[in-house]
Amino acid sequence: MGGEAPVITSVTSTPVAPCANGISSDYTIAIAATDAETPADELTYSGAVPGGCFGTIDERVSTINCVNGGDYPGAIAMVEDPQGNTDSLSFTITRCTENVTEP
Repeated sequence: MGGEAPVITSVTSTPVAPCANGISSDYTIAIAATDAETPADELTYSGAVPGGCFGTIDERVSTINCVNGGDYPGAIAMVEDPQGNTDSLSFTITRCTENVTEP
């Protein structure tokens, strides 16, 4: 390993409307990261979703699916540069609260 590690500056989880209480909904996960030696589009993005959510975080912007029934703490975003330096950040996937319909 060499150089400076990348830094995750933010992770956002955005529900894709419309969504219904108790029904699976899509969520867009966006990871923002910087690295002194590597452009953001050349970093490798990954992550882990908590139980109740399905899908893979494998890009800077990924789509996963979670049941709209509550918040999901314990999600993890990760980024790696070509030198093998990494950063990770835990975040919460927040339930959909706008444009919610009843099933």
